Amino acid sequence: MRVPRPAEEDAASKAEAFDTYYSYYGTWDYDAGTSVVTHHVKSSIIPAETGLDYAQTVTLEGGHLIFTVRSGSPGTETVRKKIWERLPNVTNTRTTR
Repeated sequence: MRVPRPAEEDAASKAEAFDTYYSYYGTWDYDAGTSVVTHHVKSSIIPAETGLDYAQTVTLEGGHLIFTVRSGSPGTETVRKKIWERLPNVTNTRTTR
């Protein structure tokens, strides 16, 4: 069976999705003394990241868990933040008859 090649717009959609999506999984450790979470990457959408460790400072601000990573040298430093927010509890609104 011959697999059809994607149309040009499908290829562009896939490229855009890859540029805007990121995912990895693994384990993590938390150092309460330094407020650092270290993620141990078991696998990632970017294969070269497998086996890497990512240390991130973590703070809790107004119900948001904020992970901060700083890289580069003074004056050219880059700061990246991930913000996690807990969703409110949702009750089951489904009715049964």
